[in-house]
Amino acid sequence: MVTKLLLIEDNQADVDLVSEMLTHAGMQTEMFTAPTLFEASQFLEEREVDLVLLDLSLPDSHGYQTLSNFIKKHPRFPVIVLTGTNNDIVGNQSIKAGAQDFLIKGQTEGRNFGRAKRYALERFKNKEATEKTVKAVKQSNRQLEEAQRMIGFGNWEMDPSTNKMTWSDAVFQIFGFQPGSFHPTLSDYLRYVHNEDALMVENFYNDTPNKTGTQTLEHRLVVDGKHLRHVLISARIEINEDQDIRLVGGMQDITERKNQELQLVEEMMARKATSIKDEVLADMSFHIRTQLSSVVQLSYLLEQGILPGPTAELVRDLRRSTDDLSSSLSNLLNFTLLISDQSGALKETFYPADMLGNLNHTARIKSEAVSVHFELEPYDQLPERLLGDFRKINQVVYNLVEYATASVHTGHVCSLSCQIQVQASPRTQSMLQITLKTTHSPLPVSRLKELISVGRIIEGLNTDTKSHEKLFLPIAIASMLTDRMNGQFALQSRGQLKGYIITAEIPVEVLADSTSSDTTRRLESICRILLVEDHYISQIATRKTLTAWSDKITVDIAENGMVGVEKCRANPYDLIIMDIQMPVMNGFEATKRIRETHPLLPIIALTANVSRQEADKCISLGFNDYLGKPFKPQDLFDKILAAL
Repeated sequence: MVTKLLLIEDNQADVDLVSEMLTHAGMQTEMFTAPTLFEASQFLEEREVDLVLLDLSLPDSHGYQTLSNFIKKHPRFPVIVLTGTNNDIVGNQSIKAGAQDFLIKGQTEGRNFGRAKRYALERFKNKEATEKTVKAVKQSNRQLEEAQRMIGFGNWEMDPSTNKMTWSDAVFQIFGFQPGSFHPTLSDYLRYVHNEDALMVENFYNDTPNKTGTQTLEHRLVVDGKHLRHVLISARIEINEDQDIRLVGGMQDITERKNQELQLVEEMMARKATSIKDEVLADMSFHIRTQLSSVVQLSYLLEQGILPGPTAELVRDLRRSTDDLSSSLSNLLNFTLLISDQSGALKETFYPADMLGNLNHTARIKSEAVSVHFELEPYDQLPERLLGDFRKINQVVYNLVEYATASVHTGHVCSLSCQIQVQASPRTQSMLQITLKTTHSPLPVSRLKELISVGRIIEGLNTDTKSHEKLFLPIAIASMLTDRMNGQFALQSRGQLKGYIITAEIPVEVLADSTSSDTTRRLESICRILLVEDHYISQIATRKTLTAWSDKITVDIAENGMVGVEKCRANPYDLIIMDIQMPVMNGFEATKRIRETHPLLPIIALTANVSRQEADKCISLGFNDYLGKPFKPQDLFDKILAAL
């Protein structure tokens, strides 16, 4: 293989010397020459070479500045410095400045040059590969840090022997500091912990090194001396190969979640449910579900990436946590809807195996924390797809799990089973039977039945109510949800075995298997989608979710309904995804105007106000379909395939 070599040398005698050396060495080399640094640069802009021989003393540059200027302008070419001085200092300084090697004029034989050329090319190649790897790692770390910052999550480490800590940028920001502005210690950390939580947090950090597994704690921070933040911290011990002990963990800002939970509880305790207006519920649902939708989608995108094992596990746990939070908040919302009698049925297709799989994970975590043996009986005989009010059915199961894994059941056994009475043909009404069996019965069944009424639930929220009666709120909510779906809810004692048998029978429709349906197909042609959404994070998350699903999808963004109408008039789209609550012009008005010129263009509504009334309004005003926030990416894909 011929090596293309550029010699940058103004002395013709030295040029002849190098040429003669190459000839005697018998090397397959094509040599080009340039007498100045300027002419060499012009040459390299038009031609490619494999190696550069550079004299440091040229008419237009001198000394190490020659090498520095060349590398700065042409970093992709390996350089061997030619020097007339037999001085190792000059050579070593050249290598430190970026050269791959150095040769002394008049004292270099052909074989030495061959060896220098080979080593220079190998070192330069390894250097390029290393730089690319470092650049890729830095980019990956930046992307991960940005994603963590967007969801309020950071990492930290601590040396238990010195209490010196290392915080990621996101942790600095949670505390209200510029990243890297100081070197934190545990004392610095405790200085910003709320006074009432300080002892608890200090004990957490002192006790965790003596425990196995991951420990978690929620506490409050006081930022800037006036702002209160709620954080969830996790910690575990790691021992490296040198037997050094480190405490490692994560921190998540859960202020918004805690504020929303407190707001919900305060509203339920402050008024009777009959006085809660539809507008208040819709607004409350909007703020909760919009934020959750962004987090769910971002977690999904991170999970699809190629991440290190621990990071991937962290992302999966994050997604499960958001699912759990979504269920808890939906439970509170459903309860307020129930007692205000505004909970009409909302039927949609759902996959019971997915629902039970997610709840089983949550149940196992909860049961292990309180030493309860919880068992979910096999459910592989259930139909693949059902049609029913999924959100309420999910809440019935969730609330039964909540009761089964309550801390008062420590040492007891609980089992949950789901089965269905299938009719002769699909699309006919069947009954989904959900049964919980417990070995713990603190109250007689007759007393328990008295507690599951609207009036008693409201009393259960008051601080004066006996604590053991509050524990039956999940059963009461499950009972009323079942009733709203025209189902049957039953309680009975297990007699001498002790415990309860709690059964909810809910009407559903069995759908045919989807093995050949649209849900298993991907897009077969280019699809241009217009996303009309005002929430910036939702814009990013939804666009990335769609483009990650299929390389045939392109997504344009409109920040409100008015912009959406204008873009639709100016560009051809195959489908529109339309948020409902937006400034300037909402989704309803925007869809009405688009329908004037595009009566057949598929439009899917996205809304955080999940109710039968909202769904009916969407369809009546021209939407083809409807999806409530937060949604799983697969649900959106199914809607798109169906609409197209």
